[in-house]
Amino acid sequence: MSTSPLPLADDHIPGGCRPWTTADAARWAAVRLPSWARPAWPAAALVLSVIMALIFSPGEVCTVAAPCRPEWFDAAGTMLLLPQLVWLFVLPEVAVVSAPLLLLWMADPSNWQGSWAERIADGAVVAALCWGWAAVVLRLRARRRQRGYALDAAGGVTAAVPRTVARVRRGVAFVVTGVVVCGAAGFLLTTAVMSDRHDELTARTAAPLKAQVTAYDDADGVVTVALDGQKHRIEVVEDYSVGATIPVLVKGDWIRPAAEPYEDRTGRQALGLLGAGLGVSLLAGGLLAGLRAAALRRRPVPVLRVTARRRDGRMQISAAGDGEGDRPALSYTSFGPSWQGLREGVLYGAPYEGGEVLFTGAHNNSPTARASAGPVRPAGADVDLTISRSARGDRTGNAPAAHWRAEQDRIRVALATLKPPAGPVRWQAGLVARVLGGLVVCVVTAIWIGMLIDGEHDSVWLYATWILGSIWMAVNAWSLVAWRIIADGTGLRVRARWGTRQVPWDTIRSVVYTRDGQLAVRTLTGTPDAVVGTVGWPWAERQFGLNNRAGRAAAELVAMVRDPALRPPVQG
Repeated sequence: MSTSPLPLADDHIPGGCRPWTTADAARWAAVRLPSWARPAWPAAALVLSVIMALIFSPGEVCTVAAPCRPEWFDAAGTMLLLPQLVWLFVLPEVAVVSAPLLLLWMADPSNWQGSWAERIADGAVVAALCWGWAAVVLRLRARRRQRGYALDAAGGVTAAVPRTVARVRRGVAFVVTGVVVCGAAGFLLTTAVMSDRHDELTARTAAPLKAQVTAYDDADGVVTVALDGQKHRIEVVEDYSVGATIPVLVKGDWIRPAAEPYEDRTGRQALGLLGAGLGVSLLAGGLLAGLRAAALRRRPVPVLRVTARRRDGRMQISAAGDGEGDRPALSYTSFGPSWQGLREGVLYGAPYEGGEVLFTGAHNNSPTARASAGPVRPAGADVDLTISRSARGDRTGNAPAAHWRAEQDRIRVALATLKPPAGPVRWQAGLVARVLGGLVVCVVTAIWIGMLIDGEHDSVWLYATWILGSIWMAVNAWSLVAWRIIADGTGLRVRARWGTRQVPWDTIRSVVYTRDGQLAVRTLTGTPDAVVGTVGWPWAERQFGLNNRAGRAAAELVAMVRDPALRPPVQG
């Protein structure tokens, strides 16, 4: 049953404020990134290429002629790759700057002096960084287009945010936390640099002597040497043979192998660099949010008349002519008392993905505002967020789960568009699923090779655990790659993990693609279900914008179950 939106009194609407028409809202919402530019793709490529580069990268060899020393430049670049993954998703303004810095780091000639396999992996890292850079540039351009469309719709009309609206201090918590984390990281890095400097100065004036290795603990990386009748335990990186004589540097109580004059501070170095990346992320995110929120109050901003509905803690903004509010163009997180129903009001600020806005509408016979407590999301991103909440089992009110709603939408589309086939119909895994299955096999094989080549100290429990894990991954990879359902006039031929099963039409109750990625043919009581197995990951499919073959197969099969006219004909 349709109800009119609750209106806002005219004296609370800025003079000349235009309505956001359905056409303008649709044009704003139509600004979408192509699937290749979504951050999940370059992020996945970067993760895989970095893993391969680390696998093929040879370990550093320490010698007296070329002793090992702290690699701060290499460590900083490697640690920057981790926050780069986060910035691709949430801080494209930072990623657009960090990507060129990482490309300059990769241009270091020392990165290109390894084997051909390492060079190919390093080339893949460069390609992934370029891919991510192009994606964030395109994303920032899309934001400018959205802002431009909103400014055009406003027609140059601006107004100041009402003085009665409470000031929301956005980003303060992030900024404070970021400063604290950056301070702690700076302390760790400073102490590590000072300790390295102390080792360097001491090694220059230390006496070169010879010492005999009496014990070597590979697990803890500790070597014991005998010198002048005393034994000294030293943390090392290289392997040492018991009984060998090695050159050492000695100055008072300070003693180090000549090939490793610096103490290993990799843990402190990595923790400090990771903390710096986390602190910069929090600080940059907080500053951007605070500056954008403050810009709404600093000067008059564009205004638009819209309709809004608060649902699941989010404000959903629709065009002024959307009397049902069922086609929101954008949404944002907001705090404050909940309200029911649709309301007319004024949107302050030119909206764009990641921006800040404020909505003023009627509540309890007086105007009230809902400032953004989180970045603006296009309507499609809001749907993805709702579905991901549903996938975790959340429920809001009496509304059905979003995953179930999406499934029902696919079924309605199938019932409306599916045509009676002339022969058997086949559904099976696509190219992307086969590539993912192949990658799983490659990763498992690479780890097995590594364990067999350098696994002389590995425990039986490690091998047993990895054997079970390999079996589990192989079974799931087979389900992902090899699933197939063929519909003919008599029923379904379902190929699952352990073989093919024939299911007659009159025993089929439904076909489902669950939130966990399981595809199954549900049958009537007394007949076991035909479970195909895990054939996808619905959340990842939404993030990557992939074609949901399993979901489409389930919807079309349900349509055939409900309408026998859509089934393939019985072959004579």
